[in-house]
Amino acid sequence: MPLTKNSKKKVYDAIWRKLLVGELKPGVRLSETALATELGVSRTPVREALNQLSRDGLVESIPNTGTYVRKLDPDEVAELLDLRELLEVYSIRRAARRVTEIQLDEMRKTCQVMESVRDEVINANVKELEGTLAVRWRVSEVAFHASLVDCSSAKQVSPISRLARDFHILLNLCMRLPRDRASMLRDRVTSGVRQHQSILEALAERNPEKAANLLRDHIRDGRRHILKNYDSENGSHSSSERSDASALEKILRY
Repeated sequence: MPLTKNSKKKVYDAIWRKLLVGELKPGVRLSETALATELGVSRTPVREALNQLSRDGLVESIPNTGTYVRKLDPDEVAELLDLRELLEVYSIRRAARRVTEIQLDEMRKTCQVMESVRDEVINANVKELEGTLAVRWRVSEVAFHASLVDCSSAKQVSPISRLARDFHILLNLCMRLPRDRASMLRDRVTSGVRQHQSILEALAERNPEKAANLLRDHIRDGRRHILKNYDSENGSHSSSERSDASALEKILRY
């Protein structure tokens, strides 16, 4: 099979999407042979895609061992969440001034999907919560936030939208614990649907400050849940005890 730029991009995008929706667990080894077979390409574009994903910080290449989906330590998770807040709050202020009715309609459809998943989650058993329901919720939530960021730019795919999606990929790596999926999912989807609807209403009102405040509260609410459970599972409390101010201070020095 001839190697083309299209085949390289195809492989990169395919693996990137798997990471985005949480199909690949943190720490899992990525087999060049298996991915090449699945995607119908040679191993060369797979290797190049994995090298690029490693440069992007989404996977880790260990010499003489292999390439693995990245694992994050608690401090990395805390800083990632702070960066996400900065990026998305900035974006929603811009989005509130330029969002179109077509974009609002698309986000309303995403909210309807989230409501549907919420109804299923409420009536689900533990096995179902640990299965596809968690993935479906995560996909719909990522879609909502991705649309929000997309509305802030005139370009369909802007650097800021790609960066926001990479943040969500990394966040997937700290939210795929069984404890998170099973015991927290009901509470998270119930509050999440309500929060996303409020954010959407503020966008529809073209009210930048209201939208920004609601989104900030939503992200910080998620931050508390993520860090509490991530620290607990990893036997550390350093991240959750750090103040938001000190974390943002560190980020803004760069």
